[in-house]
Amino acid sequence: MAPAPQHAFQRTPAQRLMLHAPNPLVRAVLRSPAHRLLSGSVLLLTYTGRRSATRYTIPVQYHRDGVTVLLR
Repeated sequence: MAPAPQHAFQRTPAQRLMLHAPNPLVRAVLRSPAHRLLSGSVLLLTYTGRRSATRYTIPVQYHRDGVTVLLR
């Protein structure tokens, strides 16, 4: 049996921690009265998992370009 294909870029556990650890703090700030600190460039994106039907909310940077919103 062939091994599962690897992604082109694998993050180390330390990299994953550094990328995901601030998310709860950013979510809390955006949901608080202090949201003005971040709400000009960060939004909360909520989506539902295709298979699990679990709702996920992640902070995402955005930039407005006229009527277009670009997510980073």
